[in-house]
Amino acid sequence: MVIHDYRINIDRKVLLEFFLTFSRFEYALKAAGYAFERSGTVNPDWRGFELELISIFNMSNNDELITASNYFFDNPPFKQVLHNGKLAWESQCPNQNDSDIQFLLRMVKCVRNNLFHGGKHNNWLHEDKQRTETLLCNSLIILNECLRLSPQVKNRFDGAII
Repeated sequence: MVIHDYRINIDRKVLLEFFLTFSRFEYALKAAGYAFERSGTVNPDWRGFELELISIFNMSNNDELITASNYFFDNPPFKQVLHNGKLAWESQCPNQNDSDIQFLLRMVKCVRNNLFHGGKHNNWLHEDKQRTETLLCNSLIILNECLRLSPQVKNRFDGAII
């Protein structure tokens, strides 16, 4: 087996925990009935899940959640976009009709997309190791709060085997 020395600028344990948690979370959403099919592929229904949490999510529930939520509102991850056919980065803000949980889960998914789809690689914007690790850790806090609020998703999450 060949092991490559890929440069990873952030704590590997945090990165692995985020990847595994996010993957299990999406599985749990689908297994708990938050799913839809498009073009023969089953996808997690994040929107349906968010709508279920709107009335019970309170970002002031505990100090850790307050800190994580405020970080996303004050320092949201950038979204990779195309401007005139060239890759660029765009800052994000809550949509006018977003609830707190809708905005926060959109930010968590953006963190995931930036990592999974290569947006974090070889770009001056993401050289700040501390910021990247903070985004990952805060994403985990948000996902864990969602699990606490949704016993059916947590049950599926806890039963997932990686």
